[in-house]
Amino acid sequence: MNGEDVVGRQNSKRGINLVVLNGPDHKIILNDVYNTFTNQKDDSARLVRDIASVPAGSVILAAVKDDASNNLSHAAKKVFMNMGSSAIKNLGFKKGWGFLGIKGMRKSGEDTGVTVEFGTVLSYTKVVKKAKTV
Repeated sequence: MNGEDVVGRQNSKRGINLVVLNGPDHKIILNDVYNTFTNQKDDSARLVRDIASVPAGSVILAAVKDDASNNLSHAAKKVFMNMGSSAIKNLGFKKGWGFLGIKGMRKSGEDTGVTVEFGTVLSYTKVVKKAKTV
Protein backbone atom coordinates (compact mmCIF):
# COMPACT_ATOMS: atom_id res chain seq x y z
CA MET A 1 0.00 0.00 0.00
CA ASN A 2 1.41 3.31 -1.09
CA GLY A 3 4.81 1.70 -1.64
CA GLU A 4 4.74 -0.35 1.58
CA ASP A 5 4.79 -4.16 1.41
CA VAL A 6 1.83 -4.85 3.70
CA VAL A 7 1.33 -8.53 2.85
CA GLY A 8 4.44 -9.94 1.20
CA ARG A 9 6.61 -13.02 1.44
CA GLN A 10 8.24 -11.89 4.64
CA ASN A 11 5.16 -10.93 6.63
CA SER A 12 2.37 -13.17 5.30
CA LYS A 13 1.32 -16.39 7.04
CA ARG A 14 -0.70 -19.50 6.27
CA GLY A 15 -4.42 -18.86 5.85
CA ILE A 16 -6.33 -15.77 4.79
CA ASN A 17 -4.22 -12.62 4.94
CA LEU A 18 -6.61 -9.69 5.23
CA VAL A 19 -6.07 -5.96 4.82
CA VAL A 20 -8.99 -3.56 5.27
CA LEU A 21 -8.72 0.03 4.10
CA ASN A 22 -10.85 2.97 5.11
CA GLY A 23 -12.90 3.79 2.01
CA PRO A 24 -12.37 7.56 1.80
CA ASP A 25 -8.62 7.80 2.46
CA HIS A 26 -7.33 4.21 2.03
CA LYS A 27 -5.64 4.16 5.41
CA ILE A 28 -5.18 0.66 6.81
CA ILE A 29 -7.74 -0.01 9.54
CA LEU A 30 -7.14 -3.77 9.85
CA ASN A 31 -4.23 -6.00 8.89
CA ASP A 32 -4.43 -9.56 10.21
CA VAL A 33 -4.05 -13.24 9.32
CA TYR A 34 -6.68 -15.93 9.90
CA ASN A 35 -5.28 -19.46 9.93
CA THR A 36 -8.39 -21.25 8.70
CA PHE A 37 -6.26 -24.30 7.91
CA THR A 38 -5.61 -25.38 11.50
CA ASN A 39 -8.27 -23.07 13.01
CA GLN A 40 -6.86 -23.51 16.52
CA LYS A 41 -8.24 -20.15 17.66
CA ASP A 42 -11.52 -20.40 15.72
CA ASP A 43 -10.11 -18.00 13.16
CA SER A 44 -13.18 -18.35 10.89
CA ALA A 45 -15.39 -16.84 13.60
CA ARG A 46 -12.79 -14.14 14.31
CA LEU A 47 -12.67 -13.29 10.59
CA VAL A 48 -16.47 -12.91 10.48
CA ARG A 49 -16.45 -10.68 13.60
CA ASP A 50 -13.60 -8.52 12.32
CA ILE A 51 -15.19 -7.84 8.93
CA ALA A 52 -18.55 -7.17 10.62
CA SER A 53 -16.86 -4.52 12.76
CA VAL A 54 -15.50 -2.41 9.88
CA PRO A 55 -17.68 0.31 8.35
CA ALA A 56 -19.59 -0.09 5.09
CA GLY A 57 -17.53 1.24 2.20
CA SER A 58 -14.30 -0.24 3.55
CA VAL A 59 -12.04 -1.80 0.93
CA ILE A 60 -11.47 -5.50 1.67
CA LEU A 61 -8.31 -7.15 0.33
CA ALA A 62 -7.75 -10.85 1.01
CA ALA A 63 -5.17 -13.36 -0.16
CA VAL A 64 -4.57 -17.00 0.71
CA LYS A 65 -1.11 -18.27 1.54
CA ASP A 66 -0.50 -22.03 1.60
CA ASP A 67 -4.01 -23.24 2.48
CA ALA A 68 -7.12 -21.67 3.98
CA SER A 69 -9.84 -24.16 3.05
CA ASN A 70 -9.45 -26.93 5.62
CA ASN A 71 -11.45 -25.24 8.42
CA LEU A 72 -12.97 -22.28 6.62
CA SER A 73 -16.55 -22.05 7.87
CA HIS A 74 -19.61 -21.43 5.73
CA ALA A 75 -20.22 -18.22 7.71
CA ALA A 76 -16.76 -16.94 6.73
CA LYS A 77 -17.35 -17.89 3.09
CA LYS A 78 -20.71 -16.09 3.19
CA VAL A 79 -19.02 -12.84 4.26
CA PHE A 80 -17.10 -12.85 0.98
CA MET A 81 -20.04 -14.16 -1.07
CA ASN A 82 -22.06 -11.18 0.18
CA MET A 83 -19.40 -8.94 -1.38
CA GLY A 84 -19.67 -10.75 -4.72
CA SER A 85 -17.17 -13.60 -4.44
CA SER A 86 -18.06 -16.79 -6.25
CA ALA A 87 -14.68 -18.54 -6.07
CA ILE A 88 -14.67 -18.70 -2.25
CA LYS A 89 -17.38 -21.39 -2.43
CA ASN A 90 -14.97 -23.73 -4.22
CA LEU A 91 -11.73 -22.86 -2.48
CA GLY A 92 -9.80 -26.11 -2.29
CA PHE A 93 -6.71 -27.57 -0.66
CA LYS A 94 -3.57 -25.56 -1.48
CA LYS A 95 -5.49 -23.32 -3.90
CA GLY A 96 -4.63 -19.67 -4.09
CA TRP A 97 -7.24 -16.94 -3.91
CA GLY A 98 -7.00 -13.18 -4.18
CA PHE A 99 -9.98 -10.94 -3.48
CA LEU A 100 -10.82 -7.25 -3.67
CA GLY A 101 -14.24 -6.05 -2.57
CA ILE A 102 -16.03 -3.25 -0.83
CA LYS A 103 -18.10 -3.95 2.25
CA GLY A 104 -21.73 -3.29 1.47
CA MET A 105 -21.39 -3.88 -2.28
CA ARG A 106 -21.98 -7.10 -4.20
CA LYS A 107 -19.31 -6.52 -6.82
CA SER A 108 -15.73 -7.70 -6.48
CA GLY A 109 -12.62 -8.79 -8.28
CA GLU A 110 -10.94 -12.09 -7.56
CA ASP A 111 -8.63 -14.73 -8.92
CA THR A 112 -8.12 -18.32 -7.87
CA GLY A 113 -5.92 -21.27 -8.78
CA VAL A 114 -2.57 -22.81 -8.01
CA THR A 115 -0.85 -19.53 -8.87
CA VAL A 116 -2.68 -16.25 -8.36
CA GLU A 117 -1.54 -12.98 -9.84
CA PHE A 118 -3.85 -10.26 -8.71
CA GLY A 119 -3.43 -6.55 -8.27
CA THR A 120 -5.27 -3.30 -8.58
CA VAL A 121 -4.87 0.43 -8.32
CA LEU A 122 -7.47 2.17 -6.19
CA SER A 123 -8.42 5.69 -7.07
CA TYR A 124 -11.30 7.86 -6.00
CA THR A 125 -12.34 11.30 -7.08
CA LYS A 126 -13.46 13.87 -4.59
CA VAL A 127 -16.00 16.60 -5.31
CA VAL A 128 -14.35 19.84 -4.34
CA LYS A 129 -17.02 22.30 -5.42
CA LYS A 130 -20.49 21.89 -6.85
CA ALA A 131 -21.78 24.53 -9.20
CA LYS A 132 -25.35 25.08 -10.26
CA THR A 133 -25.99 26.48 -13.71
CA VAL A 134 -29.27 28.29 -14.28
